Amino acid sequence: MKFEELVAKQAKLDDLNARFGPLLGSEMDSLKRANSIDDAATLEAALREVESTDRTLRIGVVGRMKAGKSSLLNALLFSGNSVLPKAATPMTAALTTISWGESVSAEVEFYSAEDRRDIARKAQEYTAQFESIVAEKRKGLLQRLQESGRQKVASETAPGMPDSGHRQSAEKKAKKAAELEMKKHVKLQAAHDQYSRMMASSVKNENLGEARSLEANDLESLKGMLGDYVSASGRYMPFCKSVHIKLPLESLRGLEVVDTPGFNDPVVSREERTNEILGRCDVVLIVSPSGRLLTEEDMTLMGRISHKEGVQELYVIVSQTDMELHGSERRSTLAESLEVIQAKNAQRAEGVFKSYCAHEEEAREVFGQILEDADNRVVCVSGMASSIAQTIAQKKSLDSDQKNALRTIKMSFPGEIDPADAVSVSETMEKLSGINSVRGILQSAEQRKAEIIEARKRKFSETKLSAIQDFSAQVVDFGKRQVEEIEKTDIDELNGEIKHLEAVKEELSLQVNHEFRDHRVALPKTMRAELRAVLKRAYGEAESGVDGSEGEETKSRTVNKSGVLAKAGRWLGIGGTEERRYRVTTVATSRASKSIAQFVNNVADDMEDAFNTVREEWRKSVHRSIANAYRDIVGDEGVDKKMVIRAIRDLVENLELGEFGFDRRLPARLKARGTLEGTEADQFLGNCRDYIAELHGKIGSAISLCVDNIDVSLPEDVAFSFYKELDEKVTLLREQIVYKEDSLALFAHLERLYKGVAK
Repeated sequence: MKFEELVAKQAKLDDLNARFGPLLGSEMDSLKRANSIDDAATLEAALREVESTDRTLRIGVVGRMKAGKSSLLNALLFSGNSVLPKAATPMTAALTTISWGESVSAEVEFYSAEDRRDIARKAQEYTAQFESIVAEKRKGLLQRLQESGRQKVASETAPGMPDSGHRQSAEKKAKKAAELEMKKHVKLQAAHDQYSRMMASSVKNENLGEARSLEANDLESLKGMLGDYVSASGRYMPFCKSVHIKLPLESLRGLEVVDTPGFNDPVVSREERTNEILGRCDVVLIVSPSGRLLTEEDMTLMGRISHKEGVQELYVIVSQTDMELHGSERRSTLAESLEVIQAKNAQRAEGVFKSYCAHEEEAREVFGQILEDADNRVVCVSGMASSIAQTIAQKKSLDSDQKNALRTIKMSFPGEIDPADAVSVSETMEKLSGINSVRGILQSAEQRKAEIIEARKRKFSETKLSAIQDFSAQVVDFGKRQVEEIEKTDIDELNGEIKHLEAVKEELSLQVNHEFRDHRVALPKTMRAELRAVLKRAYGEAESGVDGSEGEETKSRTVNKSGVLAKAGRWLGIGGTEERRYRVTTVATSRASKSIAQFVNNVADDMEDAFNTVREEWRKSVHRSIANAYRDIVGDEGVDKKMVIRAIRDLVENLELGEFGFDRRLPARLKARGTLEGTEADQFLGNCRDYIAELHGKIGSAISLCVDNIDVSLPEDVAFSFYKELDEKVTLLREQIVYKEDSLALFAHLERLYKGVAK
């Protein structure tokens, strides 16, 4: 059913409810609550929210440094033009989002004071480790020189000690060795590089503010302006955290593209933002270069990618495919070569993810689609081929890099490249680029997203229509029962029953309140005890998932042995060193985060179930107690039993007991960040266990608040409310009997009209 038709149906129902409300009394409100019936204005607002569900297709692009992400996006969005600058380090790669806008503009966000402190801390840690390695290497080199007996002894130098030239040489070699070793610590190295740039910059932090808006006349002008913020030599680059670009390009309508910094992002807040945005993406493209596809560096940090509710399609984009055309994969034709390259990379991706999922079992949920359909989810592309095709199509001159790439391809496949036939070359390069395959992926995802949104709308409409139909049927059914009451009830007998009820009112009120008082005292105690019992059971297994994500990895380091023979061996190059093994803690943050999230959700679900169970059992018990008190005191001379039961039901349903709940969201410090090791792993595990401990207190506070709310909200006197409900029903019935003919006609009219709405 169309939204407009559903709103019109609800509006008609609103008119009927207003018209027949006095005829049904409190039964109308009870039936509305039971069927979640709102008015037409509320329904229209809810429908409008569903209708306006964000149709933007979000594309996330992830990969390590120099994997070809920028080249892919330039080819995909900007006809091969180099709009997105290539970053020199992980730090210079700002988190970039690109979307449609009415004008050419960009919003630049700068690092906060906390971000800068984090960068400085990591830079200091880098310096400390670097200097420690230099000192150790320098000492070893100087000892080797001293033992060799080949150093010259200057007059100012003590006998047997290296001269200044040798010391300088040892210092240089030690620093070089330290630089090579520190490359293993990507985050620290990147932070040191960024901090050095910050210190060397003439820009003062306090003059930047939080963000800056850029407006330009055209794309080329914006590109020039962005250079100051995101290029390696940009004036403001050291302080730039993220950039949101808006462009009035048709290729961007309905799209938002997220170009993420390289993995191993050293800025915690930016990595958290990246993870959050990726969680909202409909398609995630994992970009990795051919020949170095899905290296260990990539896979140890795949925890950044996780599913969300809705659509999320994963694809591996094999970049720089043109570089593979000239080696062992080359066949007689370009098409055959591409088939071989595609098959090899699909097989490689399948093997890597299979091995990864074997160690990270929960990762199968995320990467299972690649394992099941690697041939279609691994796509080979060439940014260079795309740029050549676009340049020729635009009748522009190729640059030197493009000429060299085209010349190399022609040498490998001389019969397929004719430089004199520009159209043929452009078409061949377009096929080699693979960009149309990526566009096909996006189109498919867009259609699937539209299908899901339509299904969500359809489900919403069906639910609301069903509620209207059920409500209308129940109103009709109640009307039929009322007609039976009117037909069989004698007005004189009813008046007598009412007088008898008035006579025992005081005694009945005392008994009802006495019975309820026991229930009122018991509920908070029962609720607290049950919720605490659920919490205690849950915490018996609280850390098992976190423990399962913790591991150890054995590493080795070469150190010098002590002793004369060892020194001689080192000098001769035949020994004198040994490999020392040590163990470091590792943690799969994706597994730990999911485990904690699952734990939190399980605890919350169990406690909400316990709350609802205690609440419903209590209501049933209260209902029985009041019904028994009524039967003991009034006996069989009271008004119709069905009417009494409905009065008690309405009374119990209207007792406000609230709901139980707490914030299930995990704090930013527990977001998945791939696999960590050493001090970072220990810190993350500590954060996990601290949060679990904090959560216990948080839930305990939620229990106390819940019980306090119950204690405050329950009334002392329920007899008054009971009599009010019963009196309203009796009075309504008496009026309907007095005006019997009019009442019967109204109920007949009600049945016909509500059945009409239910169609």
